Amino acid sequence: MMNRKKPFRKDGGDDWVLAKKKKTMMEVVWKKKETDGERRLHFHEFSTLFHYCVIGAGSRKPNWCSIRNFKGSSSIILLRLECTDFVMKNLSKLKFLNYFFKTGILVKFNSTNREDFWLKMLNVADGNKELIKSIIEKTGDPFEISPPKDEDELNKRHFLVSLAEMAQHNYQIPGHRIIPSKKKYKKVTKDSPIFVIDCEMCVVESGTNAVTRVSILDECGNVVLDSLVVPDENIIDYVTRYSGITELMLENVKTSLKDIHEAIRILLPDDAILCGHSLNFDLEALGISHPYCIDIALLYNLTGDTHKKTGLKNLTKYFLKREIQNSRRGHCSVEDCRATLDLLKEKFSKGYGYGNIIHGFLTGSMSKTEDTNKDEEVKDEIKNININKNESDEDTFIQTPINKDKKKPESKPKYCSICKEKFATICNIDGCSCKTASSSKCVKCLVKEAEKKNNNIQEEEELFDWEEVTKKTDIWNASCISRFMTHAMRTMFCAIKDPIYFVKDQTNAFCKFVDSEHFDNFNEYITHVGPTCIEHKMTLLEYDLDCTKDEEFQEADKSIQYLLEDCIMNNSLCSVVLANPKETFAHIKVKN
Repeated sequence: MMNRKKPFRKDGGDDWVLAKKKKTMMEVVWKKKETDGERRLHFHEFSTLFHYCVIGAGSRKPNWCSIRNFKGSSSIILLRLECTDFVMKNLSKLKFLNYFFKTGILVKFNSTNREDFWLKMLNVADGNKELIKSIIEKTGDPFEISPPKDEDELNKRHFLVSLAEMAQHNYQIPGHRIIPSKKKYKKVTKDSPIFVIDCEMCVVESGTNAVTRVSILDECGNVVLDSLVVPDENIIDYVTRYSGITELMLENVKTSLKDIHEAIRILLPDDAILCGHSLNFDLEALGISHPYCIDIALLYNLTGDTHKKTGLKNLTKYFLKREIQNSRRGHCSVEDCRATLDLLKEKFSKGYGYGNIIHGFLTGSMSKTEDTNKDEEVKDEIKNININKNESDEDTFIQTPINKDKKKPESKPKYCSICKEKFATICNIDGCSCKTASSSKCVKCLVKEAEKKNNNIQEEEELFDWEEVTKKTDIWNASCISRFMTHAMRTMFCAIKDPIYFVKDQTNAFCKFVDSEHFDNFNEYITHVGPTCIEHKMTLLEYDLDCTKDEEFQEADKSIQYLLEDCIMNNSLCSVVLANPKETFAHIKVKN
Protein backbone atom coordinates (compact mmCIF):
# COMPACT_ATOMS: atom_id res chain seq x y z
CA MET A 1 0.00 0.00 0.00
CA MET A 2 1.31 3.45 -0.89
CA ASN A 3 2.33 5.95 1.79
CA ARG A 4 -0.46 8.37 2.48
CA LYS A 5 -0.43 11.66 4.31
CA LYS A 6 -3.42 12.81 6.25
CA PRO A 7 -4.69 15.88 4.35
CA PHE A 8 -4.88 19.30 5.99
CA ARG A 9 -8.28 19.82 7.65
CA LYS A 10 -9.77 23.23 6.91
CA ASP A 11 -12.24 22.75 9.75
CA GLY A 12 -9.51 22.54 12.39
CA GLY A 13 -9.69 18.77 12.88
CA ASP A 14 -12.00 16.29 14.56
CA ASP A 15 -11.82 17.96 17.97
CA TRP A 16 -13.03 21.24 16.51
CA VAL A 17 -15.93 19.54 14.73
CA LEU A 18 -16.95 17.48 17.73
CA ALA A 19 -17.04 20.65 19.81
CA LYS A 20 -19.92 21.89 17.68
CA LYS A 21 -23.44 21.49 18.98
CA LYS A 22 -25.00 18.22 17.91
CA LYS A 23 -28.10 19.99 16.71
CA THR A 24 -26.12 21.49 13.81
CA MET A 25 -25.28 18.06 12.39
CA MET A 26 -27.13 17.26 9.20
CA GLU A 27 -29.30 14.15 9.04
CA VAL A 28 -30.92 12.38 6.09
CA VAL A 29 -34.10 10.44 6.92
CA TRP A 30 -35.92 8.11 4.52
CA LYS A 31 -39.60 8.95 4.02
CA LYS A 32 -40.70 7.35 0.73
CA LYS A 33 -43.00 4.35 0.89
CA GLU A 34 -41.03 1.12 0.53
CA THR A 35 -41.65 -1.27 -2.38
CA ASP A 36 -41.98 -4.91 -1.32
CA GLY A 37 -39.93 -4.16 1.78
CA GLU A 38 -37.13 -2.50 -0.20
CA ARG A 39 -36.11 1.13 -0.48
CA ARG A 40 -36.00 1.75 -4.23
CA LEU A 41 -35.18 4.88 -6.20
CA HIS A 42 -34.70 6.09 -9.73
CA PHE A 43 -31.40 7.79 -10.54
CA HIS A 44 -33.05 11.18 -10.94
CA GLU A 45 -34.57 10.88 -7.45
CA PHE A 46 -31.23 9.90 -5.93
CA SER A 47 -29.42 12.83 -7.56
CA THR A 48 -31.81 15.43 -6.14
CA LEU A 49 -30.39 14.86 -2.64
CA PHE A 50 -26.87 15.77 -3.75
CA HIS A 51 -27.98 18.66 -5.93
CA TYR A 52 -30.08 20.15 -3.15
CA CYS A 53 -27.28 19.83 -0.57
CA VAL A 54 -24.90 21.69 -2.88
CA ILE A 55 -27.17 24.20 -4.60
CA GLY A 56 -30.10 24.59 -2.22
CA ALA A 57 -33.29 26.26 -3.42
CA GLY A 58 -31.98 26.52 -6.99
CA SER A 59 -32.68 22.81 -7.45
CA ARG A 60 -35.56 20.48 -6.71
CA LYS A 61 -35.91 19.32 -3.12
CA PRO A 62 -35.73 15.52 -2.79
CA ASN A 63 -39.14 14.02 -2.10
CA TRP A 64 -37.92 10.61 -0.95
CA CYS A 65 -36.11 11.84 2.15
CA SER A 66 -36.10 14.70 4.60
CA ILE A 67 -32.92 16.67 5.35
CA ARG A 68 -32.63 17.86 8.91
CA ASN A 69 -30.25 20.69 9.87
CA PHE A 70 -29.47 21.23 6.21
CA LYS A 71 -27.42 24.39 6.82
CA GLY A 72 -24.90 22.36 8.78
CA SER A 73 -23.68 20.37 5.76
CA SER A 74 -19.89 20.52 5.25
CA SER A 75 -19.39 18.75 1.94
CA ILE A 76 -20.74 16.01 -0.31
CA ILE A 77 -18.84 12.99 -1.60
CA LEU A 78 -20.02 10.17 -3.85
CA LEU A 79 -17.90 7.16 -4.79
CA ARG A 80 -19.25 4.83 -7.50
CA LEU A 81 -17.57 1.42 -7.71
CA GLU A 82 -18.21 -0.72 -10.78
CA CYS A 83 -17.87 -4.20 -9.28
CA THR A 84 -17.39 -7.64 -10.76
CA ASP A 85 -19.84 -10.39 -9.88
CA PHE A 86 -17.27 -11.89 -7.51
CA VAL A 87 -16.91 -8.60 -5.63
CA MET A 88 -20.68 -8.18 -5.36
CA LYS A 89 -20.95 -11.67 -3.85
CA ASN A 90 -18.19 -10.96 -1.32
CA LEU A 91 -18.99 -7.44 -0.15
CA SER A 92 -18.85 -8.69 3.44
CA LYS A 93 -15.05 -8.69 3.07
CA LEU A 94 -15.12 -4.89 2.85
CA LYS A 95 -15.41 -4.70 6.63
CA PHE A 96 -14.87 -0.97 7.12
CA LEU A 97 -17.36 -0.10 4.37
CA ASN A 98 -20.03 -2.21 6.08
CA TYR A 99 -19.15 -0.80 9.50
CA PHE A 100 -19.20 2.83 8.35
CA PHE A 101 -22.62 2.59 6.70
CA LYS A 102 -24.14 0.34 9.35
CA THR A 103 -26.30 3.23 10.59
CA GLY A 104 -26.91 4.75 7.15
CA ILE A 105 -29.56 4.31 4.46
CA LEU A 106 -29.41 1.52 1.88
CA VAL A 107 -31.29 2.09 -1.38
CA LYS A 108 -31.62 -0.01 -4.49
CA PHE A 109 -31.96 1.46 -7.95
CA ASN A 110 -34.45 0.56 -10.66
CA SER A 111 -31.70 0.69 -13.30
CA THR A 112 -28.05 -0.35 -13.68
CA ASN A 113 -27.13 1.93 -16.59
CA ARG A 114 -23.90 3.80 -15.83
CA GLU A 115 -24.39 6.49 -18.45
CA ASP A 116 -27.87 7.31 -17.18
CA PHE A 117 -26.55 7.46 -13.61
CA TRP A 118 -23.91 10.10 -14.37
CA LEU A 119 -26.18 12.06 -16.71
CA LYS A 120 -28.65 12.46 -13.85
CA MET A 121 -25.93 13.27 -11.33
CA LEU A 122 -24.12 15.82 -13.50
CA ASN A 123 -27.24 17.60 -14.74
CA VAL A 124 -29.52 19.52 -12.40
CA ALA A 125 -33.26 19.56 -13.08
CA ASP A 126 -34.66 23.07 -12.87
CA GLY A 127 -36.24 23.95 -9.54
CA ASN A 128 -39.87 24.96 -9.16
CA LYS A 129 -39.12 28.70 -9.27
CA GLU A 130 -37.09 28.35 -12.45
CA LEU A 131 -39.85 26.27 -14.04
CA ILE A 132 -42.51 28.90 -13.34
CA LYS A 133 -40.23 31.68 -14.57
CA SER A 134 -39.70 29.72 -17.78
CA ILE A 135 -43.47 29.45 -18.25
CA ILE A 136 -43.82 33.22 -17.89
CA GLU A 137 -41.00 33.84 -20.38
CA LYS A 138 -42.48 31.51 -22.99
CA THR A 139 -46.23 31.91 -22.57
CA GLY A 140 -46.71 35.02 -20.43
CA ASP A 141 -48.47 35.21 -17.06
CA PRO A 142 -52.11 34.17 -17.58
CA PHE A 143 -53.11 35.14 -14.02
CA GLU A 144 -51.55 38.58 -13.88
CA ILE A 145 -54.06 41.43 -14.15
CA SER A 146 -53.54 45.17 -13.82
CA PRO A 147 -54.92 46.87 -10.68
CA PRO A 148 -58.45 48.26 -11.15
CA LYS A 149 -58.65 51.87 -12.31
CA ASP A 150 -61.43 52.48 -9.81
CA GLU A 151 -63.05 50.44 -7.06
CA ASP A 152 -66.13 49.71 -9.18
CA GLU A 153 -63.97 47.51 -11.44
CA LEU A 154 -62.61 45.45 -8.52
CA ASN A 155 -63.41 41.74 -8.78
CA LYS A 156 -62.06 38.36 -7.71
CA ARG A 157 -59.55 38.13 -10.54
CA HIS A 158 -57.65 41.15 -9.19
CA PHE A 159 -56.75 39.18 -6.08
CA LEU A 160 -55.45 36.03 -7.82
CA VAL A 161 -51.87 34.97 -7.13
CA SER A 162 -49.96 35.57 -10.36
CA LEU A 163 -47.46 33.07 -11.74
CA ALA A 164 -44.67 35.47 -10.80
CA GLU A 165 -45.93 35.47 -7.21
CA MET A 166 -46.21 31.69 -7.29
CA ALA A 167 -42.53 31.51 -8.17
CA GLN A 168 -41.55 34.07 -5.54
CA HIS A 169 -43.49 32.35 -2.74
CA ASN A 170 -42.73 28.75 -3.70
CA TYR A 171 -46.14 27.62 -4.93
CA GLN A 172 -45.92 24.16 -6.47
CA ILE A 173 -46.88 23.26 -10.04
CA PRO A 174 -47.85 19.73 -11.16
CA GLY A 175 -45.06 17.20 -11.30
CA HIS A 176 -42.74 15.35 -8.90
CA ARG A 177 -45.44 14.02 -6.56
CA ILE A 178 -47.49 17.21 -6.82
CA ILE A 179 -50.75 16.47 -8.63
CA PRO A 180 -53.25 18.95 -10.09
CA SER A 181 -56.28 19.51 -7.85
CA LYS A 182 -58.61 18.66 -10.76
CA LYS A 183 -58.27 16.93 -14.10
CA LYS A 184 -59.32 20.02 -16.03
CA TYR A 185 -60.39 23.60 -15.31
CA LYS A 186 -62.70 26.23 -16.71
CA LYS A 187 -61.47 29.73 -17.36
CA VAL A 188 -61.63 31.83 -14.19
CA THR A 189 -64.01 34.81 -14.23
CA LYS A 190 -65.21 37.52 -11.86
CA ASP A 191 -68.11 35.22 -10.96
CA SER A 192 -66.01 32.13 -10.18
CA PRO A 193 -66.80 30.73 -6.72
CA ILE A 194 -64.30 31.05 -3.86
CA PHE A 195 -63.55 28.24 -1.42
CA VAL A 196 -61.46 28.84 1.68
CA ILE A 197 -59.21 25.97 2.73
CA ASP A 198 -57.07 25.32 5.79
CA CYS A 199 -55.12 22.32 7.07
CA GLU A 200 -53.81 21.23 10.44
CA MET A 201 -50.62 19.19 10.50
CA CYS A 202 -48.56 16.91 12.70
CA VAL A 203 -44.94 15.79 12.45
CA VAL A 204 -44.35 12.26 11.15
CA GLU A 205 -41.34 9.99 11.63
CA SER A 206 -39.57 11.27 8.50
CA GLY A 207 -39.45 14.69 10.17
CA THR A 208 -41.92 16.32 7.77
CA ASN A 209 -45.38 17.78 8.33
CA ALA A 210 -48.35 15.63 7.35
CA VAL A 211 -51.97 16.74 7.03
CA THR A 212 -54.23 15.51 9.85
CA ARG A 213 -57.28 17.73 9.30
CA VAL A 214 -58.72 19.56 6.30
CA SER A 215 -61.55 22.11 6.28
CA ILE A 216 -63.14 23.83 3.29
CA LEU A 217 -65.75 26.61 3.44
CA ASP A 218 -67.63 28.26 0.58
CA GLU A 219 -67.72 32.04 0.25
CA CYS A 220 -70.97 32.17 2.24
CA GLY A 221 -69.27 30.53 5.22
CA ASN A 222 -70.92 27.12 4.84
CA VAL A 223 -68.75 24.13 5.73
CA VAL A 224 -68.25 22.10 2.54
CA LEU A 225 -65.80 19.62 4.03
CA ASP A 226 -64.29 19.08 7.47
CA SER A 227 -62.45 15.84 8.07
CA LEU A 228 -59.63 14.31 10.03
CA VAL A 229 -56.94 12.60 7.96
CA VAL A 230 -54.69 9.68 8.88
CA PRO A 231 -51.14 10.14 7.48
CA ASP A 232 -49.34 7.30 5.70
CA GLU A 233 -46.45 7.56 8.17
CA ASN A 234 -46.46 7.19 11.94
CA ILE A 235 -46.89 10.43 13.87
CA ILE A 236 -44.08 11.35 16.27
CA ASP A 237 -45.37 14.77 17.36
CA TYR A 238 -49.02 15.82 17.28
CA VAL A 239 -48.06 19.48 17.86
CA THR A 240 -51.36 19.79 19.71
CA ARG A 241 -50.67 23.36 20.81
CA TYR A 242 -50.97 24.43 17.17
CA SER A 243 -52.80 21.61 15.39
CA GLY A 244 -55.40 20.83 18.04
CA ILE A 245 -54.93 17.17 17.08
CA THR A 246 -54.44 14.37 19.61
CA GLU A 247 -53.82 10.65 19.29
CA LEU A 248 -57.31 9.90 20.56
CA MET A 249 -58.90 12.11 17.90
CA LEU A 250 -57.38 10.08 15.05
CA GLU A 251 -58.32 6.75 16.56
CA ASN A 252 -60.52 4.69 14.17
CA VAL A 253 -60.41 7.41 11.48
CA LYS A 254 -60.00 5.84 8.02
CA THR A 255 -59.85 8.93 5.77
CA SER A 256 -56.59 9.10 3.80
CA LEU A 257 -54.95 11.90 1.86
CA LYS A 258 -56.05 10.20 -1.37
CA ASP A 259 -59.65 10.49 -0.19
CA ILE A 260 -59.12 14.24 0.30
CA HIS A 261 -57.64 14.53 -3.21
CA GLU A 262 -60.71 12.84 -4.65
CA ALA A 263 -63.05 15.05 -2.63
CA ILE A 264 -61.36 18.25 -3.84
CA ARG A 265 -61.51 16.99 -7.43
CA ILE A 266 -65.21 16.15 -7.23
CA LEU A 267 -66.64 18.76 -4.85
CA LEU A 268 -64.98 21.88 -6.25
CA PRO A 269 -66.33 23.43 -9.47
CA ASP A 270 -63.98 23.54 -12.46
CA ASP A 271 -63.42 27.29 -12.07
CA ALA A 272 -63.10 27.27 -8.27
CA ILE A 273 -60.75 29.76 -6.62
CA LEU A 274 -58.94 28.48 -3.53
CA CYS A 275 -58.28 31.00 -0.77
CA GLY A 276 -56.11 30.64 2.32
CA HIS A 277 -53.51 32.26 4.51
CA SER A 278 -50.01 31.31 3.27
CA LEU A 279 -51.89 28.96 0.98
CA ASN A 280 -48.68 27.57 -0.51
CA PHE A 281 -47.98 25.66 2.72
CA ASP A 282 -51.42 24.03 2.73
CA LEU A 283 -51.26 23.04 -0.95
CA GLU A 284 -47.76 21.61 -0.60
CA ALA A 285 -48.77 19.59 2.47
CA LEU A 286 -51.78 18.28 0.54
CA GLY A 287 -49.54 17.44 -2.41
CA ILE A 288 -51.68 19.36 -4.90
CA SER A 289 -51.34 22.32 -7.24
CA HIS A 290 -54.17 24.70 -8.14
CA PRO A 291 -54.05 27.43 -10.81
CA TYR A 292 -56.51 29.88 -9.22
CA CYS A 293 -55.40 31.02 -5.75
CA ILE A 294 -56.00 33.94 -3.40
CA ASP A 295 -53.50 34.30 -0.57
CA ILE A 296 -54.55 36.53 2.32
CA ALA A 297 -50.92 36.72 3.48
CA LEU A 298 -50.12 38.46 0.17
CA LEU A 299 -53.21 40.68 0.00
CA TYR A 300 -52.43 42.16 3.42
CA ASN A 301 -48.95 43.51 4.05
CA LEU A 302 -48.01 45.51 7.15
CA THR A 303 -44.22 45.23 6.72
CA GLY A 304 -43.61 46.73 3.29
CA ASP A 305 -41.62 43.58 2.44
CA THR A 306 -43.29 40.86 0.33
CA HIS A 307 -41.16 38.20 2.02
CA LYS A 308 -42.31 39.13 5.54
CA LYS A 309 -45.86 38.00 6.14
CA THR A 310 -48.07 38.79 9.10
CA GLY A 311 -49.75 35.84 10.80
CA LEU A 312 -53.50 35.28 10.62
CA LYS A 313 -53.85 35.87 14.37
CA ASN A 314 -52.46 39.38 14.07
CA LEU A 315 -54.26 40.26 10.86
CA THR A 316 -57.54 39.26 12.51
CA LYS A 317 -56.80 41.34 15.59
CA TYR A 318 -55.69 44.40 13.61
CA PHE A 319 -58.36 44.47 10.89
CA LEU A 320 -61.31 42.57 12.37
CA LYS A 321 -60.84 43.66 16.01
CA ARG A 322 -61.13 40.03 17.14
CA GLU A 323 -59.01 38.07 19.58
CA ILE A 324 -58.16 34.61 18.28
CA GLN A 325 -55.62 31.87 18.92
CA ASN A 326 -55.84 32.10 22.69
CA SER A 327 -56.61 28.45 23.39
CA ARG A 328 -53.91 26.11 24.63
CA ARG A 329 -55.82 23.22 23.10
CA GLY A 330 -54.70 24.12 19.62
CA HIS A 331 -56.28 25.67 16.57
CA CYS A 332 -59.41 24.81 14.63
CA SER A 333 -59.12 24.75 10.83
CA VAL A 334 -62.80 25.73 10.43
CA GLU A 335 -62.22 28.85 12.50
CA ASP A 336 -59.04 29.57 10.52
CA CYS A 337 -61.14 29.47 7.38
CA ARG A 338 -63.73 31.86 8.87
CA ALA A 339 -61.06 34.40 9.82
CA THR A 340 -59.54 34.13 6.34
CA LEU A 341 -62.94 34.55 4.70
CA ASP A 342 -63.77 37.61 6.81
CA LEU A 343 -60.45 39.21 5.93
CA LEU A 344 -61.20 38.64 2.25
CA LYS A 345 -64.64 40.22 2.63
CA GLU A 346 -63.03 43.16 4.42
CA LYS A 347 -60.64 43.56 1.52
CA PHE A 348 -63.46 43.60 -1.01
CA SER A 349 -65.45 46.15 0.99
CA LYS A 350 -62.54 48.53 1.65
CA GLY A 351 -60.76 48.40 -1.71
CA TYR A 352 -57.75 46.99 -3.60
CA GLY A 353 -55.04 48.79 -1.63
CA TYR A 354 -56.60 48.33 1.80
CA GLY A 355 -54.32 46.65 4.32
CA ASN A 356 -51.30 46.64 2.03
CA ILE A 357 -48.50 49.14 2.68
CA ILE A 358 -46.97 48.35 -0.72
CA HIS A 359 -50.16 49.66 -2.35
CA GLY A 360 -50.25 52.84 -0.27
CA PHE A 361 -52.10 51.76 2.85
CA LEU A 362 -51.17 53.81 5.93
CA THR A 363 -51.22 51.98 9.25
CA GLY A 364 -51.83 55.30 10.97
CA SER A 365 -55.25 55.42 9.32
CA MET A 366 -56.38 52.79 11.83
CA SER A 367 -55.98 52.56 15.56
CA LYS A 368 -53.12 50.23 16.30
CA THR A 369 -53.98 47.30 18.52
CA GLU A 370 -50.46 45.98 18.94
CA ASP A 371 -46.81 46.58 18.25
CA THR A 372 -45.92 45.49 14.72
CA ASN A 373 -42.86 43.75 16.11
CA LYS A 374 -45.21 41.35 17.83
CA ASP A 375 -46.56 40.36 14.43
CA GLU A 376 -43.15 39.14 13.38
CA GLU A 377 -42.46 37.35 16.65
CA VAL A 378 -45.63 35.32 16.41
CA LYS A 379 -45.08 34.61 12.73
CA ASP A 380 -41.50 33.42 13.36
CA GLU A 381 -42.63 31.19 16.21
CA ILE A 382 -45.19 29.44 14.02
CA LYS A 383 -42.81 29.25 11.06
CA ASN A 384 -40.38 27.18 13.11
CA ILE A 385 -42.69 24.20 12.81
CA ASN A 386 -43.91 25.11 9.32
CA ILE A 387 -47.48 25.46 10.51
CA ASN A 388 -49.05 28.90 9.98
CA LYS A 389 -52.36 28.04 11.59
CA ASN A 390 -54.68 30.18 13.69
CA GLU A 391 -58.10 30.07 15.28
CA SER A 392 -60.85 32.69 15.25
CA ASP A 393 -64.31 33.62 16.45
CA GLU A 394 -67.14 35.05 14.39
CA ASP A 395 -69.85 37.25 15.83
CA THR A 396 -72.34 36.26 13.18
CA PHE A 397 -71.98 32.57 13.98
CA ILE A 398 -73.45 30.78 16.99
CA GLN A 399 -70.86 30.39 19.73
CA THR A 400 -71.00 27.51 22.20
CA PRO A 401 -70.78 28.38 25.89
CA ILE A 402 -67.32 28.72 27.41
CA ASN A 403 -66.40 25.73 29.55
CA LYS A 404 -65.17 27.10 32.87
CA ASP A 405 -64.08 23.67 34.08
CA LYS A 406 -60.27 23.62 34.03
CA LYS A 407 -60.21 19.88 33.40
CA LYS A 408 -59.39 19.17 29.75
CA PRO A 409 -62.47 17.66 28.05
CA GLU A 410 -62.23 14.39 26.20
CA SER A 411 -62.57 14.41 22.41
CA LYS A 412 -66.04 13.34 21.33
CA PRO A 413 -66.13 11.54 17.97
CA LYS A 414 -68.35 12.60 15.09
CA TYR A 415 -69.87 9.89 12.93
CA CYS A 416 -71.08 10.19 9.35
CA SER A 417 -74.86 10.52 9.14
CA ILE A 418 -74.88 8.09 6.19
CA CYS A 419 -72.21 5.38 6.64
CA LYS A 420 -71.80 5.87 10.42
CA GLU A 421 -67.98 5.89 10.13
CA LYS A 422 -65.97 8.19 12.38
CA PHE A 423 -64.59 11.10 10.35
CA ALA A 424 -64.04 13.91 12.85
CA THR A 425 -64.32 14.92 16.50
CA ILE A 426 -66.19 17.68 18.25
CA CYS A 427 -63.82 20.61 18.68
CA ASN A 428 -62.07 20.90 22.05
CA ILE A 429 -61.73 24.68 21.83
CA ASP A 430 -64.11 26.59 24.07
CA GLY A 431 -66.55 28.77 22.17
CA CYS A 432 -65.58 27.45 18.74
CA SER A 433 -68.34 27.96 16.19
CA CYS A 434 -67.52 24.73 14.34
CA LYS A 435 -69.43 22.86 17.06
CA THR A 436 -72.67 24.20 15.61
CA ALA A 437 -71.66 24.73 11.98
CA SER A 438 -69.78 21.74 10.61
CA SER A 439 -70.21 18.87 8.17
CA SER A 440 -72.31 15.86 9.15
CA LYS A 441 -70.98 13.59 6.39
CA CYS A 442 -67.64 11.94 5.79
CA VAL A 443 -65.50 12.66 2.74
CA LYS A 444 -66.37 9.44 0.92
CA CYS A 445 -70.12 9.96 1.27
CA LEU A 446 -69.83 13.57 0.17
CA VAL A 447 -68.00 12.41 -2.96
CA LYS A 448 -70.64 9.78 -3.76
CA GLU A 449 -73.43 12.35 -3.52
CA ALA A 450 -71.55 14.86 -5.67
CA GLU A 451 -70.75 12.27 -8.35
CA LYS A 452 -74.45 11.50 -8.78
CA LYS A 453 -75.22 15.19 -9.27
CA ASN A 454 -72.27 15.76 -11.61
CA ASN A 455 -73.35 12.92 -13.89
CA ASN A 456 -76.44 14.91 -14.82
CA ILE A 457 -74.53 18.09 -15.70
CA GLN A 458 -73.61 18.64 -19.34
CA GLU A 459 -70.34 20.55 -19.82
CA GLU A 460 -70.30 22.88 -22.80
CA GLU A 461 -67.46 25.24 -21.92
CA GLU A 462 -63.96 24.34 -23.10
CA LEU A 463 -61.69 23.13 -20.29
CA PHE A 464 -57.92 23.32 -19.99
CA ASP A 465 -55.44 20.90 -18.42
CA TRP A 466 -53.23 22.64 -15.81
CA GLU A 467 -50.66 19.84 -15.94
CA GLU A 468 -50.43 19.99 -19.73
CA VAL A 469 -50.16 23.79 -19.68
CA THR A 470 -47.02 23.55 -17.57
CA LYS A 471 -45.52 20.67 -19.53
CA LYS A 472 -46.16 21.67 -23.13
CA THR A 473 -43.96 24.75 -22.74
CA ASP A 474 -40.96 22.41 -23.09
CA ILE A 475 -39.43 23.64 -19.86
CA TRP A 476 -38.80 20.30 -18.20
CA ASN A 477 -35.07 20.41 -18.82
CA ALA A 478 -31.86 20.39 -16.87
CA SER A 479 -28.63 22.35 -16.69
CA CYS A 480 -25.08 21.06 -16.30
CA ILE A 481 -24.09 21.10 -12.66
CA SER A 482 -20.91 23.04 -13.43
CA ARG A 483 -23.11 26.08 -14.12
CA PHE A 484 -23.93 26.23 -10.42
CA MET A 485 -20.31 26.17 -9.26
CA THR A 486 -19.80 29.91 -9.06
CA HIS A 487 -17.59 30.74 -6.07
CA ALA A 488 -14.92 29.36 -3.75
CA MET A 489 -17.49 27.99 -1.29
CA ARG A 490 -19.22 25.99 -4.02
CA THR A 491 -16.69 23.96 -6.01
CA MET A 492 -16.69 20.49 -7.55
CA PHE A 493 -14.05 17.79 -7.99
CA CYS A 494 -15.08 15.19 -10.58
CA ALA A 495 -12.75 12.19 -11.01
CA ILE A 496 -14.78 9.67 -13.03
CA LYS A 497 -14.19 7.71 -16.20
CA ASP A 498 -14.14 9.96 -19.28
CA PRO A 499 -15.68 13.04 -17.55
CA ILE A 500 -15.59 15.10 -20.76
CA TYR A 501 -18.30 12.83 -22.17
CA PHE A 502 -20.72 14.15 -19.55
CA VAL A 503 -19.38 17.69 -19.08
CA LYS A 504 -18.33 19.17 -22.42
CA ASP A 505 -17.27 22.55 -21.07
CA GLN A 506 -14.58 22.05 -18.45
CA THR A 507 -13.33 25.63 -18.33
CA ASN A 508 -15.09 26.58 -15.09
CA ALA A 509 -12.38 27.62 -12.61
CA PHE A 510 -14.45 26.28 -9.72
CA CYS A 511 -14.56 22.75 -11.18
CA LYS A 512 -11.70 20.25 -11.41
CA PHE A 513 -11.85 17.18 -13.65
CA VAL A 514 -9.68 14.05 -13.63
CA ASP A 515 -10.07 10.88 -15.71
CA SER A 516 -10.01 7.92 -13.30
CA GLU A 517 -8.86 5.55 -16.07
CA HIS A 518 -5.41 7.15 -15.94
CA PHE A 519 -4.59 5.24 -12.74
CA ASP A 520 -3.28 1.67 -12.64
CA ASN A 521 -5.20 0.49 -9.60
CA PHE A 522 -7.79 1.54 -7.02
CA ASN A 523 -5.27 2.17 -4.24
CA GLU A 524 -3.20 4.50 -6.40
CA TYR A 525 -6.36 6.30 -7.47
CA ILE A 526 -7.59 6.93 -3.92
CA THR A 527 -4.12 7.97 -2.76
CA HIS A 528 -4.03 10.60 -5.51
CA VAL A 529 -7.59 11.97 -5.35
CA GLY A 530 -8.21 11.64 -1.60
CA PRO A 531 -6.40 14.81 -0.43
CA THR A 532 -8.18 16.83 -3.12
CA CYS A 533 -11.65 15.85 -1.86
CA ILE A 534 -11.42 17.95 1.27
CA GLU A 535 -10.83 21.09 -0.80
CA HIS A 536 -14.20 20.94 -2.57
CA LYS A 537 -17.87 21.22 -1.67
CA MET A 538 -18.83 18.35 -3.95
CA THR A 539 -16.70 15.34 -4.94
CA LEU A 540 -17.71 12.70 -7.50
CA LEU A 541 -15.47 9.62 -7.80
CA GLU A 542 -15.60 6.43 -9.85
CA TYR A 543 -13.44 3.35 -10.30
CA ASP A 544 -13.71 -0.29 -11.42
CA LEU A 545 -13.22 -2.65 -8.48
CA ASP A 546 -11.94 -6.13 -9.35
CA CYS A 547 -10.78 -8.09 -6.31
CA THR A 548 -10.16 -11.83 -6.37
CA LYS A 549 -7.99 -12.38 -3.29
CA ASP A 550 -8.50 -11.56 0.37
CA GLU A 551 -5.43 -9.32 0.31
CA GLU A 552 -6.95 -7.29 -2.51
CA PHE A 553 -10.20 -6.88 -0.59
CA GLN A 554 -8.24 -5.70 2.45
CA GLU A 555 -6.27 -3.16 0.43
CA ALA A 556 -9.45 -1.84 -1.20
CA ASP A 557 -11.15 -1.61 2.20
CA LYS A 558 -8.19 0.33 3.64
CA SER A 559 -8.40 2.75 0.71
CA ILE A 560 -12.10 3.32 1.37
CA GLN A 561 -11.32 3.83 5.06
CA TYR A 562 -8.61 6.38 4.22
CA LEU A 563 -11.03 8.24 1.98
CA LEU A 564 -13.95 8.34 4.43
CA GLU A 565 -11.97 8.88 7.65
CA ASP A 566 -9.10 11.15 6.63
CA CYS A 567 -10.25 12.95 3.49
CA ILE A 568 -13.74 14.04 4.48
CA MET A 569 -14.88 16.45 7.17
CA ASN A 570 -17.43 15.56 9.78
CA ASN A 571 -21.01 16.50 8.95
CA SER A 572 -20.44 15.59 5.29
CA LEU A 573 -22.90 13.66 3.16
CA CYS A 574 -21.23 10.42 2.06
CA SER A 575 -22.42 7.81 -0.40
CA VAL A 576 -20.83 4.71 -1.92
CA VAL A 577 -22.62 3.24 -4.94
CA LEU A 578 -21.92 -0.41 -5.74
CA ALA A 579 -22.85 -1.32 -9.28
CA ASN A 580 -22.67 -4.04 -11.88
CA PRO A 581 -24.91 -5.01 -14.83
CA LYS A 582 -27.19 -7.08 -12.59
CA GLU A 583 -27.89 -4.66 -9.74
CA THR A 584 -26.95 -1.28 -8.37
CA PHE A 585 -27.44 0.02 -4.85
CA ALA A 586 -26.12 2.83 -2.67
CA HIS A 587 -25.13 3.44 0.93
CA ILE A 588 -25.92 6.93 2.26
CA LYS A 589 -24.82 8.48 5.54
CA VAL A 590 -23.82 11.78 7.09
CA LYS A 591 -20.39 11.44 8.70
CA ASN A 592 -20.46 12.37 12.37
